[in-house]
Amino acid sequence: MERLEKEGGKYNLIDIVCLATARQVKDGLVPITTSRGTSEILYYTPENYVLHLKNILRILETCENYHFVPWSGDFEQDSALMEKEEHRALLVHMHGPFTVFEISQPDMVALYREYLLRLAEKIGYKGKHRM
Repeated sequence: MERLEKEGGKYNLIDIVCLATARQVKDGLVPITTSRGTSEILYYTPENYVLHLKNILRILETCENYHFVPWSGDFEQDSALMEKEEHRALLVHMHGPFTVFEISQPDMVALYREYLLRLAEKIGYKGKHRM
């Protein structure tokens, strides 16, 4: 996020995120993504989750190239797919063993990018227009 904020219009970031319910947060079931792959997975408290959501709003207000697409369907909780700067795709397996696969073959990266853009458009991303 720091890089996005510092370098402004150089990079686009589209976050497709499944937001947790209040019950899930209250029950301590929502892991902090950055703690995955460490010896102890940390979970959001209601107070921390509110700060997390406020930070998303702050980034939306300050970074024109950041796009947040909330997803209300089911996501695979054990993995994540990221496409970075049209040059790399990362497949992240969250549970034992924590594994990251980096894909740099251009055709494969283009396919992942196309898949993620179609998913984002299907659930509300409209290119440069943000709501």
